[in-house]
Amino acid sequence: MKQKHRKILLFALACLAGLILVFLLICLNPVAVPVTVDYDDPESLFQLAERTEQYILRTTEKGSPARQAALKELEDIALLDVSMDEKARLIRTRFPEESFWTDDMKSLLKAAEAGDPEAQFQLGCLYLPDWTPFWDNGVDSERGKCVVKSYVVAGKWFRRAALQGHAKAQNRLAYCLRIAIHPVSKNLFAVGAGGRKIAERDEREWVYKAVANRDPLVLQLGGFSGENSADIERHREEGLALTRKAAEEGHPKAMLHLADNVRVLGGERTKWLRRAAELGFVDAMVRYADACDYRAKNAEPAATDENGTAPGDGNADREEAKQWRRKALEIALKRLDEGSMEELYHWVRSPACLEHPDDYLGGEDKKEFAARMLKRFSELFDRNPADYNSFFFGSAALVRLLDPAGNISDLYRILDPAGDIADLNRRFMEAAGYGMQERLAEMMLNGGSFPQDKPEAVRLLRKLAGFGLATARERLGECYLNGDGVPRDDAEGIKWLRLAAEQGEPSAIRELRDRLWKSGPWLWPEALRWSVRAVIFPDYDSLAEYGLAKLKDLWDSIRK
Repeated sequence: MKQKHRKILLFALACLAGLILVFLLICLNPVAVPVTVDYDDPESLFQLAERTEQYILRTTEKGSPARQAALKELEDIALLDVSMDEKARLIRTRFPEESFWTDDMKSLLKAAEAGDPEAQFQLGCLYLPDWTPFWDNGVDSERGKCVVKSYVVAGKWFRRAALQGHAKAQNRLAYCLRIAIHPVSKNLFAVGAGGRKIAERDEREWVYKAVANRDPLVLQLGGFSGENSADIERHREEGLALTRKAAEEGHPKAMLHLADNVRVLGGERTKWLRRAAELGFVDAMVRYADACDYRAKNAEPAATDENGTAPGDGNADREEAKQWRRKALEIALKRLDEGSMEELYHWVRSPACLEHPDDYLGGEDKKEFAARMLKRFSELFDRNPADYNSFFFGSAALVRLLDPAGNISDLYRILDPAGDIADLNRRFMEAAGYGMQERLAEMMLNGGSFPQDKPEAVRLLRKLAGFGLATARERLGECYLNGDGVPRDDAEGIKWLRLAAEQGEPSAIRELRDRLWKSGPWLWPEALRWSVRAVIFPDYDSLAEYGLAKLKDLWDSIRK
C-alpha cells in the first residue's frame, strides 16, 4: 500500500514539475504581441499604407517620375527597421491625404475635428465604400469623390459622433463592428483573452444601441451575444419589416437588401428585384432576369401585383429574361461612356448573360464586342486605377467571351501584344489594393493561369510584410525557407514566421512549430511554447486540436 501511495505522490510531483516547466517556458521567453487596442484612432499601419498608396495613384499622373518616386518612397518606409509607430508617422508626414481635398471637404473635416457630431457622421459616411447598403444617410456622395474609402476611418468618425448621442452614427458604427470591421477584428487571436473581451464588449454596447434605435440592418444581422434564438429571430423579423418599409418608400438599396433576405424564392423576392430593376440598377436587372429563367425552368408562379400571382408561362418568362438583359446591357454601356465600369462588370460576370451573347449584342460579333470592351476597360482603368476589382474580374470575363478556354494571362497579350510581361505585371500590381496585391503575389509565385514572376511576388510580399500584414509575413517566411523567388535563408524565413505567429496567425503558428521541430532538439522548447499557445488561445478548433496532438508528441519525445 505504501508503494502505491509513493507512485501516486511521484506522479503528482511529475505533473506539478511539468506544469512548472511549461510555465517557465512561456514566462522566460514570452511571445511579444505588438497590438494596441486604441478605439479613438483604430487605423492600423497596414490600412494607412493601403490608403496612402491609393492616394498616390489618384493624385499623380500615370507613369510619371513623381508617381514612381512616391511609390518607391512608400515601399522604402515599409522596409525600414523602425517601429510601426515611426513608420506611421513617416507616412502621415510625407503623404497628407487631405492636401488634395476640395475646400468644401476641408471645411467638413474642420467642423468634424472641432466636435460637430453631424459633420463627423457625414465624414464617416463619405469614407464608407460605395456599395455599403445604407439608404438613409442623407449624404451627398458626390461630395466625397476625393476621399479614399476606408471602413476603419469611417468607424473612427462614427465613434466620435456616436459618443455624443448621434443615433445614425451609432447605427453605422454598430454595423461596421457587426460585420467584423473592428480595430482588432482581423487579429483578435493576437490580443489575448483580455483584448478579445474588450472588443466583444465594445461591439455589444453599440449593437444594442442600434437595436434600441430600430436600425433595420443591425436588427437583421442577429446573433447578439447573450440572447436566445427566439430573440434573434424577433430582431431579424423586425429588421425585415423596417427594410420592407424603406423599400416601399422607394429606396432601391433597401429593395435589393430585402430581396437578399426574404425567405421565399418566388413572388416576394422577384417583386423587389423587379422594383429595383425598374429604377435602373443593372445588378438588379441581371438578377431579376435570372429569377425569370428560374421561374421558367421550375414552372414557378409569377408575381402580378402586390397581393396575387398568376401561373408562370415558360416562353414568356424566358423572353422577359432576355429583355431585361438587353436593357441591362444598354444601361451598362451608357454608364461605361460616362466613365463607370461597375455596371458592365455586373453584366459580363453573369454566366447567363454570356451564355448566348448573340441575343444581346445587336448583331455585333462577340469577339469584336469583347475586344472593344477590353480596350475601353483599359482606358478607364488608366484613368481610375482604384476601380481595380471591376477591371480585373470584368476583363477576365471578357477574355472568356473571346475564348471560352482563355484565362487572365491572355489579357496581357490582348491589351498590349508587344508588351513585356514583367512590365505589365507591375502595371497591375501598382493599381491593385493591398489585399489584391497579396493574392496576385501568390498567383505570380505559382504561375499557371497567371504569368509567373517570383522576384516581383517576393518584392510585393516584403512591402506588405513590412507594414505588418501577418499572412504576407507568413508567406514571405515560406519563400525564404523554400528558396522560392529568393536564395534560401532559414534564419530569415524563421524570423518572418515568428513575426506572423506573434500576431496570432494560426497557420503561421503551425508552420513555425513544425519548422522548429524539424530543425533539431535544441529548438524543441520554443516549438513547445507555440504548442502551448495554441492550446491557451483555442480560437480555432482545428488549430487547438492540432496543438494538443503536437504537444503530446513533443512531450513524448522529450521524455525519451
